[in-house]
Amino acid sequence: KRPDEYQDSFNVKGAIIDGLAVCEGVSKAFKLLCDRLGVNTMIAFGRSTQDNFGVEISHAWNMVRLNDEYVHVDVTWDMGMSEISKFTRYDYFCVSDRWMLLDHEYSSFPVCKTDEYSYFSKRNRYFISKKELRDYLSTELKKGSPILYFKINVSKDSIVAIQDKVQKQVSRTISLGMHSIYYLEMAPNAKQMCFFFRIKQ
Repeated sequence: KRPDEYQDSFNVKGAIIDGLAVCEGVSKAFKLLCDRLGVNTMIAFGRSTQDNFGVEISHAWNMVRLNDEYVHVDVTWDMGMSEISKFTRYDYFCVSDRWMLLDHEYSSFPVCKTDEYSYFSKRNRYFISKKELRDYLSTELKKGSPILYFKINVSKDSIVAIQDKVQKQVSRTISLGMHSIYYLEMAPNAKQMCFFFRIKQ
């Protein structure tokens, strides 16, 4: 059954009980859980501009207040990226307007200035320089980590050019540290400059 053809997919029941919901139902469910925990949360309505999701469509997500700062949380898109990667993703967890506006459109909401609560900031996986990326890759490979998941600073280069550079850097670093045949699975989020790689031997 398609979620958008199911009446309860737009509410909490569809999301939590039936496991079948569109973005509005998911956002309402997230707000309910936050309300139960005493976390100030609102539902945001706007439009999505993510190329991977086809044409521009109406979309809903959440805005959460943390220590007097608002941040965006898009559970629906993180669920989608997680399903593609078979790995829990946080591309849209506690992000600022600066990041959210890369593939969302909205107006008349509280300003979200900080990225300090984002997964990438908290885990030190947001890189501005090539050296930072190289150091991270080398460290993870030395630890034998099969997963590489990080975000880089938005560049003036085209998205295709950036993806190509990142892929080459990852492949180069892996080849220097591994002496056996390996396979590399990728699931990038191009607009957000979030990169996911799984190394298989």
